[in-house]
Amino acid sequence: MGKSYVSKIVDFMVEEAEKYTDSGSWAVYYCELNEEFKFASDEWLDNHLTAILREFNQREEIADLSVVRDKNGNPCGFDFVLWLMYCQNAEFTVDIH
Repeated sequence: MGKSYVSKIVDFMVEEAEKYTDSGSWAVYYCELNEEFKFASDEWLDNHLTAILREFNQREEIADLSVVRDKNGNPCGFDFVLWLMYCQNAEFTVDIH
């Protein structure tokens, strides 16, 4: 049957972060998801917010996650941090004493 829409959206966000962040920190807003996934209107994302958060929380790459909210308190995006070992552009050193 293929992946669910929720899984596809979370895969997209995590894969973009893995490719482009060098610090592990990444944010994706609803408008970006609206462009990438035509079915993902703001209303659809709001209605599937719990499932999206659940999917994020099952990913081993995720160190931290929060929902971005607009000035009215409505969800409008996702702010998350990847463990650095998943970031292709991460520059970190290990200090061994």
